[in-house]
Amino acid sequence: DQLCLLAMGLAACFFYPELRMPALAVLGVFLFLGALLWWESSRTRMIKQVRKIFARFEGGKRYDKFIESFQVTHRKASWTGIVTTTVGANAVSVLILYIVVSSMGFQAELGALIAAFVVPQLLGRLSPLPAGAGVIEAGMVGFLQANSPMSVEQATIATLLFRSFDTIGPALYGALLHLAFSGRS
Repeated sequence: DQLCLLAMGLAACFFYPELRMPALAVLGVFLFLGALLWWESSRTRMIKQVRKIFARFEGGKRYDKFIESFQVTHRKASWTGIVTTTVGANAVSVLILYIVVSSMGFQAELGALIAAFVVPQLLGRLSPLPAGAGVIEAGMVGFLQANSPMSVEQATIATLLFRSFDTIGPALYGALLHLAFSGRS
């Protein structure tokens, strides 16, 4: 999911030159890390170093379990299915934002909507709050207001409706399904 959002964020740089330098810096860091992880010898050294850090804070066993789970998942996973599902889910989210904005008669270019979705989502992932609550909304409102003809009020309404349909709604029906079927084995 993060990789998909980063790729979408890099694509948004074509529309918004002010995003190019930060995106270039992030891309450089990820290319460097990717190169380090590409070679098995450096990857093995990095895994050992990170394990030492976790062991220092009494998290060595959890880290070992994570690495074991990752290796099993990596062998069994269908990366084509994972990528398709991730791209599809993010495309549906952007489509929901587009439908919300256009159904209310507000004006915004598709590039602005994509960037208004991607950039705050990436920032929200850094927040300790569930689903980036507050960070994503503020980022979306600010981005939509600054990069489209929408007023602050219109951007706020569009953002809150979008978040309701994209995050809160699925969480509620997911909780209901979980409650309905959790007692069955």
